[in-house]
Amino acid sequence: FLSENQGRVPRTYVMNQKICLVCPNHNPRKRGVNGQENYSKEQMERFYSDIKAAPPEATPFAKNKDFFNGVGISPLVSLGSSVFSNIESILNVNGEDVFSFKKNPDKSYFSPDILFSGKFRNHDGELLFEIVDNEWMSPVTHWDIITKNGEIIIYKGDDAPIFHARKIPKDNSIEILKMEMLHPPFLIQANEHGLFLRRYCSSTGEFIDVMVDATFAEGVCGVFLDSSNISYPVDFYGLSIIGGKHIHLHGNGIWVGKRASSVHLRRLSILGSERIKLNIATFSRQMSPPIRACYFIRGNLRCEEINYPLWVESKFYLNDQLLDEKPISWGHISDDEQLFYVYDHGSERLKSNSGFIGLYVDDFLGEPWASRVLEAVVEDQDIDGNVYQLRVKLSDVAGRKIVEGGGGDSGRPLVPHVYAGVPAWRAD
Repeated sequence: FLSENQGRVPRTYVMNQKICLVCPNHNPRKRGVNGQENYSKEQMERFYSDIKAAPPEATPFAKNKDFFNGVGISPLVSLGSSVFSNIESILNVNGEDVFSFKKNPDKSYFSPDILFSGKFRNHDGELLFEIVDNEWMSPVTHWDIITKNGEIIIYKGDDAPIFHARKIPKDNSIEILKMEMLHPPFLIQANEHGLFLRRYCSSTGEFIDVMVDATFAEGVCGVFLDSSNISYPVDFYGLSIIGGKHIHLHGNGIWVGKRASSVHLRRLSILGSERIKLNIATFSRQMSPPIRACYFIRGNLRCEEINYPLWVESKFYLNDQLLDEKPISWGHISDDEQLFYVYDHGSERLKSNSGFIGLYVDDFLGEPWASRVLEAVVEDQDIDGNVYQLRVKLSDVAGRKIVEGGGGDSGRPLVPHVYAGVPAWRAD
């Protein structure tokens, strides 16, 4: 409402709330007596009335193919200040690729190199827009949508935008500058301060956040959120930062940089609601994994494969205990049991495995089956009488001369696998 008073009866101007703004393609300026137009005024009024009366799911979509076209192979995609280099599944929630890309199988002229797909929601969980093979489609019910000069900006009201993305062709990159997406029990937020991932409980109001500012290269998934893998109540259950694997907020279903080949971590913060006790500081340097330890476990290995849209996730269970990675078998100690060598990151939980033997070869050297997994180098001959050396299990020496690793006076037997920094034998 606008009012004016210049010494006369005040007049009140009421803003017309039934104005329909039409682009030049639909309602060009008329020229001359027979000026051309695509739609009549009456048609536009009827169309506008239909939009206002239709339910949200029936309203038309604004569409644009220019924004995601033109991005080449191995793109950089930023969520806030975190960068994901050539990671096809950028954001996956509960097995669904919320934002991803794939190589275009169509290699014909003028076809894009890669195809983006996704379904973005706002902080209320409502559909913000979706992407199908590079075509961006957004409901027209938003307060304002701006697509220009390699940018997408969406407003809910006349204040700050609720979504802002920018394409930089010369860098082969797409930047999500502002985003707040709700996928209960997760909230994903990206802005100039970083990438924020929250697990929350709507009934108690408790939450725990991880803020990541990092660059991830390769890998199978940038941000992986899995509500089937959370503990109750919301709490801090631990954090692991393992090169080549992930940043993982334990018990809260949050992984970042899943199987990334390299991670440059600039800053990491953990925040929680008042009840949650945290012993985590903010780091300003690249993290390194702890010194590895080894665990010897006898038993059976079971593999379970989970098919995600863009990758296959393998889970390994040793005596029904879930491992972080596939263990190495040193051989069969019986028809139905193997000896596994698990090199892990000091994971004490492996000591609780039903088949745990010890941390060193010394711990099972006296076992009757030890000769079936430990090794030696022996001399052998070919059919022409030529002597050569062969590495075999101790149980397969079969009277041949032991050159190295026979045990007893010859020294310790050889172990099948030795890794730098991983002690197979107890220190002398």
